[in-house]
Amino acid sequence: MKKEVWLAAVLFLGAMLLSSCARKVSEEIQWASSLEEALRSAQDENRHIIADFYSEKCPWCDRLEDSTFTHPEVIGLSKDMIFVKAEAKEDTALRDQYEIAGFPTVILMKNSGEEIDRIYGYLPPKEFLSTIRSYLQGKETLEDIENRFQADSTDVELAFKLAEKYEARRRFDEAASYYQKVVDLDPEDNEGKSQDAMMNLAWLEMRKKDYLKAVDAFKNFLEKYPESEMAEDAEMYIPYCYAKAGDTTQASELYEKFLEDYPNSEDTSWVRKKIEELKGEGSTD
Repeated sequence: MKKEVWLAAVLFLGAMLLSSCARKVSEEIQWASSLEEALRSAQDENRHIIADFYSEKCPWCDRLEDSTFTHPEVIGLSKDMIFVKAEAKEDTALRDQYEIAGFPTVILMKNSGEEIDRIYGYLPPKEFLSTIRSYLQGKETLEDIENRFQADSTDVELAFKLAEKYEARRRFDEAASYYQKVVDLDPEDNEGKSQDAMMNLAWLEMRKKDYLKAVDAFKNFLEKYPESEMAEDAEMYIPYCYAKAGDTTQASELYEKFLEDYPNSEDTSWVRKKIEELKGEGSTD
């Protein structure tokens, strides 16, 4: 009798362990194996798609994977949507097809594959969820913000949001035009967006590899906002842009000046490395 009770207890514990393992497996996002499979499943099952475009060596992609995509409520979305990952750093054709500006980029699509909108960069779980839910309701999408800005073209915040939307799609000229609208609408930065807009204008010139225009834009920023918390970054990017434009002498001098002006900067090691590279011990890439 004791043996039978002991055996029943063992079987019960075994069943509980198996059940626990099964629950753990189900408490994960089930990723489609490819975009093609995701599109087929979405059409067959009339479901939306969440596509995560990532790069292998991307800390923010890892953080999105480890914190946001493991959150129970985000996992819950996978009951109603198809989730898929796509490495788009090496696959340049895929990156161009979806106008990926950086990583991570998460695109919410209809079951047809048409984009509803995207999340550019990392978002923590709660913010990720609220953004996706807003997009599903047609709120805060590119189309929604465009319509609202047409109704009030003096809204600084909407102009800034439009600039960010276009930048996330690699439509840099359109992004620049809206960042400039922000600066023009609020030259004194009363709404706290013009500093960021001016800095982003310089950053966009860098992304377009027009390095001398970027230098001018960073200088304009420093002239307007010399006490800004972003001034240090602007001072560092100016010699970087000079180096990229081929003016290594100016770049070296300004890197040295940066070390004098910002001896406690977190970027001093990077700047020293760049100085050594310019001296011929490496490349400027």
